[in-house]
Amino acid sequence: MLKTEYFQRCSGVSFLTAFITLATQILVCRIVSAKLFNNYAFLVIALTMLGFAVSGVILAFNNRLLDRIRKNIHLLVWFFVLTIIGGTYWFYHLSLFMPNTFSGRMAYTLSSLYFISLAGYFAIPFIFSGLILGILLTHQRLPTRRIYCFDLMGSALGALLVVVFISYLGVERSLLILCGVFLLGANVLLPLRGRGNKLLLGAFFLGTVFLYFNYLDIFKLKYPGGTQLALLEAQYVQWDPVARIEVSNIDLTKKGINDLDLSMIGTDREFYKHIEKFLTQNNNAGTWAYHYNGNISSLKGVEKTMYSSAYQGTSLRAPNVLVIGMGAGMDILTGLYFNASKITGVDINAATHNVLNNVYKDYFRYWVNDPKVTMVQDEGRHYLTNSRDKYDIIQVTGVDSYSGTMASSNIFAESYLYTKEAIKLYYEKLTKDGIINIIRLEYPNPPREMLRMLATTVRVLREMGVKEPANHIVMFVNYKFSGASLLIKKEPFSGAEIQKLKNWTASIPYFKYITTPEIPVSFFRIYQTFLELKDPQKEEAFIRQYPLDISPVEDDKPFFFRYSRWSDLFTRNIPFFEFNIAILVSLLSVISALCVFLPLKYLLKSSVPLPHRYRHVLIFSCLGVGYFFIEIALMQKLGLFLGHPNYAISVVLSGLLLATGIGALYSKSIIQRFSNIRNVTSFLSVLIMLGAQCILPHLKSLIGWNIMAKGILAYSLLFPVGLLLGVYLPEALEQLKKRYPKYVPWGWGINGIFSVIAPVIAMAISVTFGINFLLLCSVPFYITAGYLLNLER
Repeated sequence: MLKTEYFQRCSGVSFLTAFITLATQILVCRIVSAKLFNNYAFLVIALTMLGFAVSGVILAFNNRLLDRIRKNIHLLVWFFVLTIIGGTYWFYHLSLFMPNTFSGRMAYTLSSLYFISLAGYFAIPFIFSGLILGILLTHQRLPTRRIYCFDLMGSALGALLVVVFISYLGVERSLLILCGVFLLGANVLLPLRGRGNKLLLGAFFLGTVFLYFNYLDIFKLKYPGGTQLALLEAQYVQWDPVARIEVSNIDLTKKGINDLDLSMIGTDREFYKHIEKFLTQNNNAGTWAYHYNGNISSLKGVEKTMYSSAYQGTSLRAPNVLVIGMGAGMDILTGLYFNASKITGVDINAATHNVLNNVYKDYFRYWVNDPKVTMVQDEGRHYLTNSRDKYDIIQVTGVDSYSGTMASSNIFAESYLYTKEAIKLYYEKLTKDGIINIIRLEYPNPPREMLRMLATTVRVLREMGVKEPANHIVMFVNYKFSGASLLIKKEPFSGAEIQKLKNWTASIPYFKYITTPEIPVSFFRIYQTFLELKDPQKEEAFIRQYPLDISPVEDDKPFFFRYSRWSDLFTRNIPFFEFNIAILVSLLSVISALCVFLPLKYLLKSSVPLPHRYRHVLIFSCLGVGYFFIEIALMQKLGLFLGHPNYAISVVLSGLLLATGIGALYSKSIIQRFSNIRNVTSFLSVLIMLGAQCILPHLKSLIGWNIMAKGILAYSLLFPVGLLLGVYLPEALEQLKKRYPKYVPWGWGINGIFSVIAPVIAMAISVTFGINFLLLCSVPFYITAGYLLNLER
């Protein structure tokens, strides 16, 4: 085979491997979210990089893998395919119990380690794909910059196309097709002769076809005990880029009613006997599906639920209503019952719209086809920004509920619907007498979610010039405090409206708490106590002294569900976020040390000494940490702009990796154009600082753009940064390859170690100090790497 053709084929293998790796990485993230931890994308990234780091160790100690590239790559492709398919099957059928409470820190730690170790299995397949890329990048005869370029371009395409795969095929079938493409592509690019290889391929594709057409039975997810779907059997499941939507049958007359149910569906048996289905998202965030027959009188009973709070508090007739996160439609049905003139239901999940409009159209048709109802697939803030309407009622019921496990996973997720900027937007979109109704869970020991929501609302009203915020706020909490409703009115509540609300709550025995500007409270005063402070400084002192962090959240720190502080690590309570970070960092550090650092240290002792080895350690570690800080900060920052964190993952990964790949290919020319790599670093640092301080904070004013325009703008912003980022790693590898070729896998492994821990550290920084701060933290790492690389030239 000619040298040029061989280089092209190896570049193609690099592209294919990276494409499959990145796409399956996102699929694995969705699989883990569906069964274990929701919103733990960064953990899956860390596990992937752990696989890559281990592959560097294997290459450092086994140079024979570099001798027979063709055969070894085929073997590694087979290992990847079999471990990813087999592991997914095992994971789906694994029996688990998901506890929601813990007796103490030790119990929580052991439980966390157990579940993380289960997810950790998925690091194994990525060892094999990491070995393929490692072989190609470290081989003496192959051009590092070209291989690295095709590696990143393949990753970029994988990040982009996986959204399409999930939308049309779901996760399981997408995984099977990608594995088939991997095997077939490897055989086309680096064909192996022999009848045995053809027989194996034929057998695999026959097996894949069988799995593809029987995936519903073979990959039937066994839900963990203690979760909603462990008790309800899902009748229909659909994946989309945002979530996995499940539809189950339910009979509340047999199931019984718990405390939270009382708040949401009341005690009228005639009402809740019509609730025959239950919609969930990733096995949580459930919403009732009422079987409406088109007769308004059949909805009698909804007036005794929290869904009706805003209608009880308004004197407006035939209000114009906006529902953000319509789910199965209970908020819309409430609007119909109270004779709303127009109801707009906004939901970002395409799968939810498909369930309502197509899959179960006969069940939902009477309200879906009601002329008063308009359904929109969009993100709530994006829709409101574009809407020219003003609304009498804006309903936000349980959006971004705890869709995870172990009562703590959502603390890692951004929630832009409850920030100061979101409340301000809702308020501005109200008519003169309009009301916002926010309904969420609440916990009594001590209260947190709705107390933070109240603190955020008071802060926003003060910033908008409202002198007496308490006059614009009413709150209800059900008698077990498991559900709460916060009403925010554009104008102060009138005496008649207060009396109407008082009469309404008095008639409902399970609404035991109400805070208003006029009604004294004797049962549970924490909300009223905060409202009665009526002074910004006293409110700030209250927030600082409260045992949980209930400070108002902003778009730069949109982690609404994080209520703990780092100082809580030294108290008796379990600070979920800080404790999880400590567990993850400790676990990943120990695994990295045992599997990567110690073996590589042994290699240094047993080989020809590497001059300035700590300089090289700093270079490769800084590049690993710095790149992930930028990547994760941009994914978080663009989540609001693009409409959802899952969209941001695909756009940022594809855009940044594509640009980085182009930068890698032309890295030598870029360095020459800037005279030296130190000047590249200076320009990159300026770009990052300008982006963090001057560009990214203003993107929220453009969220009303359509998705295509926003995507183009995002790619335009990512391209120059990614182009310069592509210079560093190929330059570092080339320097090692020229002078100390045996240490190239060592450098790959060091980069992998810090790439394992970097995503977790990045989350800790962004949640604690803000996303902008995380982005700026990448600058010193690249300054250090650029300075040291310049010394090596």
